[in-house]
Amino acid sequence: MASTLVGTTMDPHSNN
Repeated sequence: MASTLVGTTMDPHSNN
């Protein structure tokens, strides 16, 4: 789920 946190930093709907 790490990618979700990193993605949310730039785009919460595009964290992939």
